[in-house]
Amino acid sequence: MRYLLITAFSLLIICLGFSQNAKSTFCNQKIEVCFLIDATGSMRPVMEDFKTSIPEVLRDMKIDWRDWDLEISAVLYRDQQDEYLTRTFEKTTNLKSFVDFMQKQYAVGGGDEQESMPAAYQDAINVIKWKEGNHPKFIITFTDNDINMSATQFKVGRDLGITQLLFPIKGRAGWDGETESISYLSHFMTNHINKFITDNHCHFGKENSETAQSLALHVYPNPTSEIFTIDLPKGNWEIELQTNNGQTIKKSSAKDSYQENIASLAAGTYFVKISNETMSQTEKLVVVNP
Repeated sequence: MRYLLITAFSLLIICLGFSQNAKSTFCNQKIEVCFLIDATGSMRPVMEDFKTSIPEVLRDMKIDWRDWDLEISAVLYRDQQDEYLTRTFEKTTNLKSFVDFMQKQYAVGGGDEQESMPAAYQDAINVIKWKEGNHPKFIITFTDNDINMSATQFKVGRDLGITQLLFPIKGRAGWDGETESISYLSHFMTNHINKFITDNHCHFGKENSETAQSLALHVYPNPTSEIFTIDLPKGNWEIELQTNNGQTIKKSSAKDSYQENIASLAAGTYFVKISNETMSQTEKLVVVNP
């Protein structure tokens, strides 16, 4: 028993070591979302809620992620014998045009055995022009039916860096709860964007390995509950303390070193951006409860 406890403790220390030493990755401040929507008759209440709530959802997203490029697209699908098999709205940054498109859509039909979700997912992968680079790319599926796609289709999405998300809707296999209101969608997306940032150890400075190496920043202690320190390279630097959605909450100038008391901040993930006229680097800072 003692041996098992020692082994488990050792593995925990090793894992923590890997976590603390994980290298940050350059990530683009861009969000791409494709809504994959079942537009058959059983989804009528969800479709009407989507049409009513999506303007406010997108407005909230633009406020919460104001420094990020937000691009929206959609693929609607029905069954084989319905008015259409798939209907695509190609990606845009013009959120009003997307809202106008959705206001004209309605849910009807369905009931046959030929579900067209695989065709819709195929369009979401191949018709929508996804951008290259490391940033959140989501296909968010709205259906009260089974998710019926091949492993090959999922692999193609993963190879493009796309994450398939399933919105909580009653009746869908794997979800036993009630259908979530579409107003929850902005919170739903924000949670997954934050998870992407954390999982990828994102920094949002310039993508330049020589710059990152020359800065050789040391932010410590990290995690912290009160004061953190940055050992700065020579020269004058601007320091920005940012929330995990890019909002600046503190901006200062410093030389040689910098200290900040963050005891008043809520526990969570923050980012420290250090920059001058030619260089920029962002490091993750984890604030914990004292």
